[in-house]
Amino acid sequence: MTFDVVWGFPVALYLFLGGMTSAAYYIGVLAELFSKGKYKNLARVGSYLVLIPIFIGLLLLLVDLGRPLSFWHLIFQPSSSWHFVFQSGSVMSAGVWLLVIFVVICGVIYPAFWLAEEKIGEKLPLIKGLKGKEKIRRLVGYIGLAPAFLVSIYTGVLLAATSSELWGATPFLPILFVASAGSAGVAAIVLALAITSDTKIEALEKLIDADVVYIYLEFLTLVFLLLTLIVAGQAGEAIKKILIGNLAVLFWVGFGLVGIVLPYLIDHYHLRAKNGLGKGLPVAASILGLFGGFFLRYLVLMAGYVK
Repeated sequence: MTFDVVWGFPVALYLFLGGMTSAAYYIGVLAELFSKGKYKNLARVGSYLVLIPIFIGLLLLLVDLGRPLSFWHLIFQPSSSWHFVFQSGSVMSAGVWLLVIFVVICGVIYPAFWLAEEKIGEKLPLIKGLKGKEKIRRLVGYIGLAPAFLVSIYTGVLLAATSSELWGATPFLPILFVASAGSAGVAAIVLALAITSDTKIEALEKLIDADVVYIYLEFLTLVFLLLTLIVAGQAGEAIKKILIGNLAVLFWVGFGLVGIVLPYLIDHYHLRAKNGLGKGLPVAASILGLFGGFFLRYLVLMAGYVK
C-alpha cells in the first residue's frame, strides 16, 4: 500500500544527510579494518561527521512534519503507563528506531572513544575514561556497521514504500541511494581531511578510488532503474518530466553533470596525473558530488508527485 506524502526540500536534505553520515561512518570503520589500522584516521574523521549533520537532518524532518513534538509518539506512547512503541509493519516506525540506534551508537558512543584521545577529551569527565580503550572502540565500531548500512538503505526504502507508486515499481531505488550515499560519504571525509589539513596522500588516493567505484555504481543503477520503470509501465509522464520536461535541468545538469560526470572526470584526471596535484581537485570533486547527491534526492521526491 502506498501513500502520496507531499515531501519537499527539508525531507530531501534529511535523506541526503542521513545517507551521507551513515556512509561516512561505515567507510571510515571499514578503512581501518581492511588496512589493519593504517587508515584508522579515516574512522576517526568519519565518526565525527555523524552527529551534527544527522541532528540537522532530523530537525528539518520534524519541522516539515508540522507537529515536531508528535515525533516522540513513534517511540513512546503516553497512556496510563509509558511504554515503547514499535510497529513491525510500519516502515516509518522501523526507521525511527533504526535512526535512534544509529545516532546512539555511531553518533555518540563511537566518536566518544575518539574524542577521548584528543586534547579536549582530557577535560571531559565522562569522556576521558575511554582513553586507551582501543579494543572496545573497534568492537563498538563494528557493531555500528549494521545500523549504518541499514540507514544508508533505509532512505531509499522509505521513499519506495511511502512516497508514490512510481518508486515502488522498481527495486533499484534503494541501491541507487546506497551508491549515492557512498559517494557523499567519501566526499564528506575528503572535505573534512582537507579542512583539518590532516591528509595523507595515500589515504586520499584510496578515497578517490572508492568514489570512482561509487560513481560507476550510481550510473549503472540509474540505467537499470529507468529500464525497470519503463518495462513495468510505470514511467509515463514522470519519466518524460525527468528526461525532457520541467525536471530535465535538475536531472541532466544537477544530478548528471554536477553529481556524476564532473566528479568522475576530475577524479579520473587526478588519479591518472600522479604528479602531486594536491588536494584541490579532490576537494572540487567532493563539493560537486555532495550537491549532486542532494539534487538526486530532491529529483526523486519531485518526480514521485508527477501524475
